[in-house]
Amino acid sequence: MLTNNNLLDFGGIHMTPRQEEYLLIFATYNGRSQCIAGASVEFGVSKATASHLSSQLEEQGLIRKDAYGVVELTQLGWEKICGKLARMKELEQWLEVKIKLPPALAEREARRMVTTLEQETTEAIAEQWRCCNQTITGQPVHPHLSALAEGIYLVPFQLYKPGTDQLSMGDKGFHKPALLIRSKEDCKLQLRPVHLRYTSNLSGTLMRLWYCSQGSWHEVAQKDGIWSIPGQALCCSCEAEGWTAMVRVRARATVSQLRMPESEADLIINLEQIKLQESAAAEPQHEGGILQ
Repeated sequence: MLTNNNLLDFGGIHMTPRQEEYLLIFATYNGRSQCIAGASVEFGVSKATASHLSSQLEEQGLIRKDAYGVVELTQLGWEKICGKLARMKELEQWLEVKIKLPPALAEREARRMVTTLEQETTEAIAEQWRCCNQTITGQPVHPHLSALAEGIYLVPFQLYKPGTDQLSMGDKGFHKPALLIRSKEDCKLQLRPVHLRYTSNLSGTLMRLWYCSQGSWHEVAQKDGIWSIPGQALCCSCEAEGWTAMVRVRARATVSQLRMPESEADLIINLEQIKLQESAAAEPQHEGGILQ
């Protein structure tokens, strides 16, 4: 409820729209990075200003900070923001897929929408997106992939800087090989991120991953540390060295105390080198990545 003094009333807890935006940022990056510094960059304000606003949220019992400044929402914080966070995620997806905004911009705009527009307006947009999303059908799997026998395939791949033959830094960010799961109804590429060590005291973790399909960004589904890209997103072509498949991906990671900017890469698979895994229970052995 918006009161006369421009405060949002949450069952006795009052927040300005700006404070609410900060709480949404802290919910998005909950416990994963130095949220105060990240919030100051996000809003283009000084770290002192961001720290002051976070202190106000802490005094209201909505967040807590550890000795290193990492922010986590309290149970009360989650209760007060979970509804808007869920609606923000729907609006973010709508902005990425239908409006074709890049993920970082879509996230900022969705956060501003749920904190400044009337709830009735954002709910109406979200409801329209739900109905539209149910009718969206993906492009068919390329015949070269659909011709594969059912099973689990070991897939060699590399990540290159977009449109070049130069390896991306993200190439070391995943276990190799990947897995291609071909079932009767489905085809999907499964990736497992590596916890990267840049130096002895600087490490990185993948936070979010997107793939590009038909000009729109779609967030990659993740479960139990495995990220699954639908086979429909893989564009296959026959090159001089044989068949390859490509999908452009966009990653967001945290590196210890820093939040890294999003980066894009072309994930390219040599389809001539994929091979059927002998046992579904067999797990390929991998090493963690170290960036020099």
